[in-house]
Amino acid sequence: MKILVDLLGAQTQSHRRGIGRYTRDLVRALLDIADDRHEIHFALSSPLDGPSDALIAEFGARVPPHRIHWLRLPYETAAYDPANQWRRCAGARLMRHQLEALRPDWVLHTSVVEGFSDDALVPDRPVDAVRTASVLYDLIPLHVPELLPEAKNRDWYEERLTYLKRSDLLVAISEWTRRDAISLVGLEEDQAIFIGTAVDPRFTPAAATSPAGPLLKARMQMQRPFVMYAGGFDQRKNVNTLLDAYARLPVALREGHQLLLAGHVDPTALETLRFEGRRLGLGEDDVLITGSVSDEELAWLYASCALFVFPSLMEGFGLPPLEAMACGAPVLASSATSIPEVIGREDLLFNPDDPGELAQRMARVLSDAAFAAELRDYGPRRASEFDMKRVAARMLAGMERKGGEPPLQARPAAERVAIQTPHGLPSWLPASANAAAASPHGAPSTNDPIGLTVLRTDTMPVAAVAEAAAARPCVVLLGESLRKTTAEDARAGIYVASGYAALAAADRSGIQPALSAWAPSLREAVAIVAQTPALAEQARALLGDEGHPRVFEASSRWQEDVVHECGTSERAREARLIEDIIALPGSSTHDDLAQIAYGIAASRATRGERWFVDVSTIAVNDIGTGVHRVVRSVLRSWLQSPPPGVRIEPVRFDRGSFRYARAYTTKLLGLPALALQDAIAEPAPGDMFVGLDWSPEAISAALPRLQDWRRAGVRTAFVVNDLMPMRLPEFFHAYSRVAFEQWLGHMSSVADGVACISRATAQDYRAWLQEAQPAFQFGRAPDVGTFAMGVDSHVLEGSDGDLRPTLRDALAKRPTVLMVGTLEPRKRHEDALDVADRLWARGLDFNLVVAGQRGWLTDALIARMKAHPRLGQSLHWHEDVGDRELGALYRKSTLLLAASAGEGYGLPLIEAARHGLAVVARDLPVFREVMGDSAQYLDPDPALWDEPLTRMLSAPLPPAAQRSWPSWDDCANELAALLRQVRRQGAAF
Repeated sequence: MKILVDLLGAQTQSHRRGIGRYTRDLVRALLDIADDRHEIHFALSSPLDGPSDALIAEFGARVPPHRIHWLRLPYETAAYDPANQWRRCAGARLMRHQLEALRPDWVLHTSVVEGFSDDALVPDRPVDAVRTASVLYDLIPLHVPELLPEAKNRDWYEERLTYLKRSDLLVAISEWTRRDAISLVGLEEDQAIFIGTAVDPRFTPAAATSPAGPLLKARMQMQRPFVMYAGGFDQRKNVNTLLDAYARLPVALREGHQLLLAGHVDPTALETLRFEGRRLGLGEDDVLITGSVSDEELAWLYASCALFVFPSLMEGFGLPPLEAMACGAPVLASSATSIPEVIGREDLLFNPDDPGELAQRMARVLSDAAFAAELRDYGPRRASEFDMKRVAARMLAGMERKGGEPPLQARPAAERVAIQTPHGLPSWLPASANAAAASPHGAPSTNDPIGLTVLRTDTMPVAAVAEAAAARPCVVLLGESLRKTTAEDARAGIYVASGYAALAAADRSGIQPALSAWAPSLREAVAIVAQTPALAEQARALLGDEGHPRVFEASSRWQEDVVHECGTSERAREARLIEDIIALPGSSTHDDLAQIAYGIAASRATRGERWFVDVSTIAVNDIGTGVHRVVRSVLRSWLQSPPPGVRIEPVRFDRGSFRYARAYTTKLLGLPALALQDAIAEPAPGDMFVGLDWSPEAISAALPRLQDWRRAGVRTAFVVNDLMPMRLPEFFHAYSRVAFEQWLGHMSSVADGVACISRATAQDYRAWLQEAQPAFQFGRAPDVGTFAMGVDSHVLEGSDGDLRPTLRDALAKRPTVLMVGTLEPRKRHEDALDVADRLWARGLDFNLVVAGQRGWLTDALIARMKAHPRLGQSLHWHEDVGDRELGALYRKSTLLLAASAGEGYGLPLIEAARHGLAVVARDLPVFREVMGDSAQYLDPDPALWDEPLTRMLSAPLPPAAQRSWPSWDDCANELAALLRQVRRQGAAF
């Protein structure tokens, strides 16, 4: 069975209470016992993102990523506010649509009675033809009407009861709750089963040694042995009776014990407790109120208390006393409702309405050490009888028994489809007498028929067909005689259908305005009817191998074919959903409609894998740094030859969203601009976001969006070029260091994988992760891999004629030391200039040529060079060196000097070596990693460079040893292979 578990019970405010703990424990057990017969999936509701990351982290480690589904549902749906009514009803209908799209055999709701005070939705009714199971904790509001004080409370609760009643199976956590449901809700005996509950394994007597204990003890000023209660503080929890009983204890016992109340308490309840304590004569140090505590702290409290008391008037089960017994605490509990099922002994129960009886039983435990010891021994033995795997097994057995019965919510009557032909039919299409037909499964529906509009490619403009097909269910009639389209239309069509690689290939061969222009329109159709078999094959080839939409050949059966296709298509389901939402009473805003539209779009099946490659910085300003050379080169390679099965889509962050960077991308490829706007990009599960560009401001601003994408199943990977601002902070502006560390933390928190451009950078990054310990969204660090930079010699072609005259003359007269790279402090141009000044003063005649744009903190260096007496003679600095001139410099210089104090890679070294230029570099681990024996290395202290540089300039070095340097295509392929290994929860590179 394919079981879709709705994790709502662990997402709402209930996640802090027993329902949340029960949900997580039940799911863990379900995964433990599920065998090959059961496929477990999870559904999470998007408005409730707070606890969701922890759930994805835990359960995502146990199931493949495609089994976690992020339901895009509207915000502001809580039932307490009448203004939310339209959104709540529309969201419930949308949720049913999204669950149905996942095609489960069972939907298991972990908690249905949710959504009054938070944005928790339940479907408007169970999914058609899918069995529904719902966990039932209690029906206490039916016993305590004061819990539903207003009509809106009662209406909301009645809705939830109706859903429970329509479920195929109610799984009750206690026999008392099962009998209550049969009696009060009117269920059939076999519609509700008892499954029970159990205790999380962390609740054991060993918790008494937890390191959380001393910290909590100091924080709460716990000075004496303590009597304990844990749970909620609403009226039915009956905590006032416990306060009264504690006040009645003999003075010696009361003075020897504090009363500790653990659990989340709102300000009103807190004041009520304190007032009641004062009324009973209890001092402030007599009663300790902890507020919310962690599970580790709670387990320590259970294991350390002198006595645990649970005075509740009504419980669906009563998990806290069972947890306390599991930890070895002596336990006394109310004799009401389901609680005796938990305790198992009459002598440990008390009348919850009699504080005197409770005080007597408390006094016995606190004064009789032998009795307390016997209870400490009894508790763990009793708790061991409650096992969550047995609970999950009972539930699965009940579901399997129900599997042979038809679902209560049977498949609906077949939708009727009305074929509409506003533009008439072409002569090549056989006429048919039927203007409307029913879908072939089931009896005809009494609903209005779904309209299926016939569109024609011979008489309608391509834009009109695309707009109509995107708006409603349509069938496209594809004739040999296509309405004339432009090359611009064809270019946009090729891109939409097949991406940039196909667009570039078509541009090289010459764009032909033909069938390709119709690709966007055809993709949106429910079905296509082609005039000839050959045209049908062309259409199938254009659309790819996903099998949707279906392409039919013209025949007398064409109406029957498209009606059947429409009746079973996703677009028909969407059309019915939209009609249902339009019919809802009340009013909606544009934002409301946008939320619903977003949810509909998110539930559509996706077509292949897409990589959304970030170019947020370079698309606005390509400053020509080494980082941007990497971005351009890798991206260009991917666009022209994408990884198999992957579509590459560059994106940029703008106005709060990632948008397609189509204008930048066509310019990068040298193609005409597309007649398409840079629309908002929305990845789907299985897609990947690739942070290829260094975009610190964009990533920080986009952090919530990236977190949301990851929850929805989008993988994320980032390229890290270096960690120089962290390793060498003295060379960077204070603001730059702060911005870089902020980017590093944000990026790491949402990264599934990080690809470093060298092993040295990877080592630095791993060390930073270990030291900084950033907060990871899913609780685990990204996996770290490396790839090598590339170089293409043909890109840097150049000859003497490409050199500006001053450089050409200088290089012809004397040996030349070349430095390539942005001017910034860590590049240590100052060290090179110091050495040059000393050598020039000794009479050594050579050029120092600096090719690089000015960076930060370089005012003193630039002023020094501009004022240098040799500037323009043997000292040359140029900011505007292009690729061809740089290629000529590589060929005509004597050596490349890499004086940098730190690098992530050192791309100019490879470029120089590829051009046959000798490479001399400061002795850094990263340079040895990149160059090996193909370079000469200088002592890190530049004061020791004079002699070796004099020797190298006097007797020129042989060219750098040639080796098989990777090309940019090699680099792009290696990075792609690395990214292929990225999984949502991380996988070893």
